[in-house]
Amino acid sequence: MILREAQKLILKYGYPKVTMTDIANACQISRTTLYKSYPNKESIVVGLINESLEHNIRETEGLALSDLSFRGKLERFFDVWTLQPAASVIELDTGRDILQNVSSYAPDAVNNHYEIFQAMLAELIRGVLPTDSSLDAQDLAYIFSVTSRGIKADAQTLETLTNQIDLLIDIIIKTVEPVFLNMT
Repeated sequence: MILREAQKLILKYGYPKVTMTDIANACQISRTTLYKSYPNKESIVVGLINESLEHNIRETEGLALSDLSFRGKLERFFDVWTLQPAASVIELDTGRDILQNVSSYAPDAVNNHYEIFQAMLAELIRGVLPTDSSLDAQDLAYIFSVTSRGIKADAQTLETLTNQIDLLIDIIIKTVEPVFLNMT
């Protein structure tokens, strides 16, 4: 309940303008009760990020082993990790701030989120690379993770973000495909 109410307030007014008192009032609890669960706003954002992270992991676990094509796996991966979360905020008045500044509101949680994003993307890439490939799945995942992060922070609309992610998927495939085709 606390996280949902805090999320509503942050989406409506923006992180900088929402206070712990606002959150306590929205939840109809005392500030003391709120502080027992969440000592500050950062901890609330961490809670929201961790909820999203758990959802993303559940949604993409086993994707590397699925019967989807490599493109299908990447599309599903980026839909869950990038497009769906951004879709909920990108066109709100507060959305630009959230997409561009969430790293400053809860840096450790955001970094952890992207480390797991990167590891799961590396797993997908590793699944199509031959074991003797000169390409390193972890290095590629790092580059594509940083690129995805930048695209999301820069996109003005969901349509732009979707187009840029589609282009990123094409680049990933074109990077890996020659190595993959040489295996057959």
